[in-house]
Amino acid sequence: MKKIILFTIGLIMAGLCATAQETEKISITLKVNGIKEGKGQLMVGIYNSEIGYPDKGYKFVTIDLKKTNTNTVLIEDIVPDEYAIIVYQDLNENGDLDIGMRGPEEPLGYSNNASNPYGPAPFASAKMSFTKDTETSITLK
Repeated sequence: MKKIILFTIGLIMAGLCATAQETEKISITLKVNGIKEGKGQLMVGIYNSEIGYPDKGYKFVTIDLKKTNTNTVLIEDIVPDEYAIIVYQDLNENGDLDIGMRGPEEPLGYSNNASNPYGPAPFASAKMSFTKDTETSITLK
């Protein structure tokens, strides 16, 4: 009987520890440089896998630049992991990154300031490790 009670307590404690680890979240403070002031929306996408990148992300944040004059975006409730971040300024507020014959027609940037002249920066070049609350920056071009 004593062994059963100790075993049960052990299982409960293991479950509590696992739950505590699962709920641990971090925040990313993102400073965005190169914003055309007061125009459109800042669109931020966070990607945790090369699969679906850059179309299907882990989390998205939108900042209305007409309502707030900031270049700082706080991304909260992120599980510690490796992420690539894409930011663009949606000048005409159509919800899409406008692409022309020569590439993006709206300011665009990637984490690690990664780039690729022929399309989206590769996930491997843009990904960064986020294991604790972190501050990073991206420059729009």
